[in-house]
Amino acid sequence: MTLDLALTTGDLPPDHWRFEAACAGTDDRPFFPTRGSSTKKARLFCWGDGEDRPECPVRLSCLNHAIENRENAGIWGGMSVRERRAEAKRRGENFPQRELPNVDEELKSLIENDIRIAESLLIRGAVPRMPSK
Repeated sequence: MTLDLALTTGDLPPDHWRFEAACAGTDDRPFFPTRGSSTKKARLFCWGDGEDRPECPVRLSCLNHAIENRENAGIWGGMSVRERRAEAKRRGENFPQRELPNVDEELKSLIENDIRIAESLLIRGAVPRMPSK
């Protein structure tokens, strides 16, 4: 599966930062890894490798978008959710952690994984968002 600009950019203006992202048109799985999977490939797109691959030209715009919109899944701007929370805190911004009910750890892990999958589908536009009331 690829990051399809038609699904991820919607009605954005042609000069929007997402059109310049190094990850545009690439496989999205590295950016939404399952628990315990490597994030190295996604981070290389964002940060570059210091040699042949440069840093993504819109990495900071991507990171700012993720922090401002409280993206709770995936690698955005080269950072995981945990790293984005720390960056938001460093900036003095609020990035609340999703609270789950008191359940045993195995069930909690399954619920968190289902939430990540659902959020990644919403981000990719594979599932329509519910209208807000």
